[in-house]
Amino acid sequence: MYLLYAVLIHALIDFFAGLYQAKMLPLWAIECIVWLWGLVAVIVIVKSKKWFAKL
Repeated sequence: MYLLYAVLIHALIDFFAGLYQAKMLPLWAIECIVWLWGLVAVIVIVKSKKWFAKL
């Protein structure tokens, strides 16, 4: 199940890179999106320590 989640999240991130290649979004917008995904990832990783500590 986690593999499916990883593939879907990766495809979602790559989707925005594809929009840049198609010249539909500027590079700065893609960089902002990637930074936001990174920030969300850090938050989830930090909170997941508590989730796995309960196991």
